[in-house]
Amino acid sequence: MSVVDTEGAGDWFTATLINELAERRMISIEAHSNHHLVDVIRTAMEISVKSIGYMGSKGMIHYANSL
Repeated sequence: MSVVDTEGAGDWFTATLINELAERRMISIEAHSNHHLVDVIRTAMEISVKSIGYMGSKGMIHYANSL
């Protein structure tokens, strides 16, 4: 993947991190193993990396909506 625009990558990371924690009902991080936390962080990183392949902070949203 080539980098098109890094705008919004941090926002995508944060939003995905919060979403993953909520979906896994990980309200208290201390109550979960490092393995679960690594999975959540890895997912957030993967989404933020994908986001830099599109122009603008919302580029990936526009692409997904066009499918």
